[in-house]
Amino acid sequence: MYRGRCLLLGADRQRLTADVSKPGHDLVSDHSSVVTAELGATVQQVRDTSGLLASGATVPFIARYRKEATGSLDEVAVATVRDRLAQLAELDKRRDAMLT
Repeated sequence: MYRGRCLLLGADRQRLTADVSKPGHDLVSDHSSVVTAELGATVQQVRDTSGLLASGATVPFIARYRKEATGSLDEVAVATVRDRLAQLAELDKRRDAMLT
């Protein structure tokens, strides 16, 4: 399992570094697609959850009262979306710092 994850991260790293140089590149949609693949949710669920988190909603609030927006993701899934998006954003910052 660990080995498969390393291969996935290596493939993602190669794909993301190749795409970053393209004009109009949108890392947020790439992040959503990475989280979608890892979590097994739909892109719309991840984007809606990301939007709710960005607006300041907490994980328990989203899981309990915004099920219609998130497609009934539970607290664990919402927290996973939050944490993984934060990890990917931090990775982008580190990548940018190394490239500049």
